[in-house]
Amino acid sequence: MIMRLNKVFLQGKKSEEACEDGYVFCDHYAAVVDGVTSKSEHLFDCKTPGRIGMEVLCREIPLLEPELTVGQAVQKLSLALRKEREIMSREHEVTLLEYPRACAAIYSNSRREIWLVGDCQCSVNGTLYTNPKKVDDVMMHLRSFVLQCQELAGNEVSELATDDPGRRAILPFLKQQYLFENTDGVFGYPVLSGERIVESQLVVIPVAEGSLVTLATDGYPTLHESLEESEAALAEILVRDPFCYRENLQTKGIQDGNVSFDDRCFLQFTT
Repeated sequence: MIMRLNKVFLQGKKSEEACEDGYVFCDHYAAVVDGVTSKSEHLFDCKTPGRIGMEVLCREIPLLEPELTVGQAVQKLSLALRKEREIMSREHEVTLLEYPRACAAIYSNSRREIWLVGDCQCSVNGTLYTNPKKVDDVMMHLRSFVLQCQELAGNEVSELATDDPGRRAILPFLKQQYLFENTDGVFGYPVLSGERIVESQLVVIPVAEGSLVTLATDGYPTLHESLEESEAALAEILVRDPFCYRENLQTKGIQDGNVSFDDRCFLQFTT
């Protein structure tokens, strides 16, 4: 079964060089990859850990054997990230917060399945599938609460692009969030980080031959059937809620010098 590429789009929130999203489209796999933004400002050879994690997965996914199950595939990808962090640790001082991490939506052409590893998203013939994190929901609502309190107290929120008290309030919790990676429980969530993933937390979607498939990162608050519709919906919400705390709740808004609240990647093909 040959996949036919319809559309691909990649946009960094700040620049192409700093973008932590990427994609793969090869004979046996298609994927979008979202490198997890580090809560540290430390760069490694001029790259963030999220950028490194994305690059590792985009390099390794095309090398996966075609018939792998989701469990086998994520184990191999996680091993590749573990090896990468071991290399980083030999050359740099690397903390737990700075390990390369990534989420992905991966389509296996041989198995005719989409695997949502973390909070990427997809649609199949117009039906949307997501894998949200409860811990993100808590953080986004807490940030929104802090900022709306600021407004009600009569404080200006027009400087949020450079000084975000909501982000400051949740940052200590964001730095502890890794404790819930690949654990069971209400706040547990899957992420490719070099550790074993809880397979029951992955979303597996069967795909029939001839389906229209869209894979996307969470830089799109609303994923539509076309790139143009998805981009238009994003542009509209960013005009109404540029700091992302009223309608499009996020852990951060558009920061100074950026064009959106997050990197984004859109990959559409027919099976």
